[in-house]
Amino acid sequence: MRHRCAQCGASCQGLRVRVHPEEREALLRHAKQLGIDRPIVGAHLRHNWGRCVFWKDGCWLHAELGAHTKPRTCRQFPFILSPDATALDPACFHAHPDPRGDEPLRFFVGHPPPAPTVDLDWEDLELGRSVRARLQSLPLCAVLDGPRLGSLTRHALSGLDRAEPIAPQGSDRALLDERSQTLIRYGLAPPEGLAELVVGGGQLLIGSGKPLPQGFAAWARLLRTGMV
Repeated sequence: MRHRCAQCGASCQGLRVRVHPEEREALLRHAKQLGIDRPIVGAHLRHNWGRCVFWKDGCWLHAELGAHTKPRTCRQFPFILSPDATALDPACFHAHPDPRGDEPLRFFVGHPPPAPTVDLDWEDLELGRSVRARLQSLPLCAVLDGPRLGSLTRHALSGLDRAEPIAPQGSDRALLDERSQTLIRYGLAPPEGLAELVVGGGQLLIGSGKPLPQGFAAWARLLRTGMV
């Protein structure tokens, strides 16, 4: 499998990028070359108001020093790799593998084998109403305007706390079910009540008229923070 990085910034906003120990020294050296102070905080790349510190109208590492200088997490995104499966991260806004791409997919150590699928009740609109109540109690606007999620997520989820839940049908239901299962099976968000949260959020996305899959990508990012 091959893919081409479009430098769309989907992995550069609202997602924390883990720095593996063997990458640390090289990234510090690259940051010094680019004049960036404190690129790493703890075990992650530093963010500046929801964006990676290396973001400058695109990935500065990629543009100036080459794709190979990016952290493993960035080079692998949006693929989730486990010993017996490959999936696309639902939090990617533009997940389109390109078989004509000139950059091979590098199979790094990824996730353990996915858990079994779970039953998702898309017809139970009480789940959507419950999630809406949780969003109203945050308040959502304060969370989305904060530094962690970035403008793409804010735009995709604005008004979700006022939407009326609607059960998805047809291709929308298939898309939401597939991405929800990936989120749950690979443990890509805090597990407590995750099935109910992905269903309720999906119902609100349909009710709000938000475009899919961008809306669900933003919802996955919000769930990943553990704020909901």
